[in-house]
Amino acid sequence: MQVCQPLAEAANFSCHAIQQLEQKLAVLRQEHSPIKHFEDYEGEIHKLFIEAEQSVLAEDLTGLDIDVPAIEVSGVCYHRVLRSSETYQSAVGPVRVLRTLYRNGKDHSIIPLELQAGIVEGYWTPKAAKQAVWMVAQMPPGEAKSLLDLIGNMTPSESSLARLPKKFNAQWEPNREAFEDFLWESVKVPEEAVTAPLLLMASCCR
Repeated sequence: MQVCQPLAEAANFSCHAIQQLEQKLAVLRQEHSPIKHFEDYEGEIHKLFIEAEQSVLAEDLTGLDIDVPAIEVSGVCYHRVLRSSETYQSAVGPVRVLRTLYRNGKDHSIIPLELQAGIVEGYWTPKAAKQAVWMVAQMPPGEAKSLLDLIGNMTPSESSLARLPKKFNAQWEPNREAFEDFLWESVKVPEEAVTAPLLLMASCCR
């Protein structure tokens, strides 16, 4: 991805998430001294750390945005058409960021932030998508939603969980053979797994 015009000097992001976390943690400990209901306290602690992670991810996602008049992707020049906020589902819950959209004529808009971060289906961060797909492969979307609510990290809707594997299948099936060949090529069989059956056969033939 290239910028058709020079990029402005990169903004200096100063992450205050850790400092805010320490301050909120100190206040929470004062409020729960002594700790009477540890389950509630544990939940509040988890919530504070989740908020800190969301702040860090939001800041770093924003850093992947490109806000210039035009960019070039695969030899095609796209012009900036809109800059707006969007919420993405990360592995630690929703993250809202400001991102820029570009378009070439009547083509669909592209979003550099999503391309560089590997956002799945315009909504899921890569890790969140991987976790969600694994869950709905093991259980119905409703049960996956209940499990996620209990864990307290991601907060997708049941319908979002149900749509995700369908979106994957729509892209998988037309290219299934090529994808499967790629997967087979990446599989490495340990040498002992091959030699052991051969040794067994040799001993049986004696």
